[in-house]
Amino acid sequence: MSCRTKSIFKACYKTCYIAIIRNLFLFKKGVGGESLPLASATKGVACATPSAGGAPPATPPAGSQSVVFNFKAGFGGQRGSALILTLLVTSLLVVMVVEFAYKVYVSANSLYEFRDGQELSVLAASGIDLGIRYIDGYVATARYTELDKTTIPFGKVSENADDTLSISVGDENARFNVNTIVYPNGTLNQPAFDSFQRLLRRFSIDESVALYIADWIDRDSEERVAGSEKSAKNSPLFSIDELLLVSHVKKEDYKKLAPFVTVYGSGLVNVNTALPEVLECLSPDIDEALANRIVQYRKSLPFDMTSSLLNVPGMEQTGKTLLGRITVKSDAFTIISSASLNGLTKDVAATVIIYGTNGQIKYWKEY
Repeated sequence: MSCRTKSIFKACYKTCYIAIIRNLFLFKKGVGGESLPLASATKGVACATPSAGGAPPATPPAGSQSVVFNFKAGFGGQRGSALILTLLVTSLLVVMVVEFAYKVYVSANSLYEFRDGQELSVLAASGIDLGIRYIDGYVATARYTELDKTTIPFGKVSENADDTLSISVGDENARFNVNTIVYPNGTLNQPAFDSFQRLLRRFSIDESVALYIADWIDRDSEERVAGSEKSAKNSPLFSIDELLLVSHVKKEDYKKLAPFVTVYGSGLVNVNTALPEVLECLSPDIDEALANRIVQYRKSLPFDMTSSLLNVPGMEQTGKTLLGRITVKSDAFTIISSASLNGLTKDVAATVIIYGTNGQIKYWKEY
C-alpha cells in the first residue's frame, strides 16, 4: 500500500473512531435516562456497571456523581449499530477506491512517459542525422574548419509547440588523441607520448599514468612499469571512458583530462579549434601566453593551412616542429542532440568520422 493511501486510511480510521465515541456518549440516553454531553461524561464522573449476580455496584466516593452507563442504549440500539457499520464500510470503500485510482494514475503516467520517451528517442536520433548531413556539407566545401561547440540552426520541429530539438557540434580534433602515443605497429610514438606527459603535468597528474596507458594500448606484454600490463587490453582505446579501466588512472584525474582528450580521428590537432591547454602540450616551447596568442590570432584570421601558424609572433621556429602533427581541417566531430517534450528530455551523443563526403558513426550514447 502506498504512503499516500496509508495516510488516507489512517485519517478514515480516526474519523470512524471519533464517530464511534460520539455515538457512545451522545446518541442515546446513557446516564440516568438523560442525554449526557461528552464533556460532562468525561469530567468528574465515575461510571459503574452492575457486578456479577446482579449485585449493586460499589458506592462511589463522597463528592462524586454515580453514573450507570447502559451499553446497549449507548450504542443507540439497532440504529446506532447500523450507523457504525455504515461508517466502517464507507471508510474501507474509500480506501479501496483511492488505492485503485492511485494505481490507475501511476500506470497511466508510466504509459504516457514511455510513449513520450519513444518519441523523444526518434526525434533525438533524427537530430543526429541532421547533424551528420550538416557536417558532411560543411567539411566538403570548407578549406579549413573552425566548428567547435557550435549550435546548428534549423527550422521548427513540428506543429507541436511543446517539443524542442537542439543540436550542437564539438570538434574532436580540438583535443589530444590519447591513442596516438602508440603507433599502430605497437611501438611508442615518442613526440606524442611527450606531449601527453606535458598535458598530465599541466593538471598536476602523475606522469607515470602515461606509461600505464601506453601498455594498455600496445600489443605486447612487456611492462614499462611494474604491473602496467596486468589486465591490459593491448589495443587502442574505444572511448575516453575506457581510461577509467586503466590501472593508476584515478577518477578525479579522469575528470580533469576528459575535456581535453579524445580517441577519435586522425590524431592531428586542429590549430583552429584546439583548446589552449592542448596547444601548450604540443611543444615545451609553447607556454600559456603563447597559446593564448595563437587563440587570439585565429579569432581574427583563421589558419587556412598549417604553415600559417608560423605567422603568429613567437611561432616562427616552434611552428616548424609541429608540422605533420597539426591540421586546419578536422575529420572527427561529436554531435549532441537534445529533444524535449512534456517535461521529458532525451539526449543522444554520437561521434562521427568524416570520410570524403560520408560520415561514419563510431560512438553512440543515449541518456
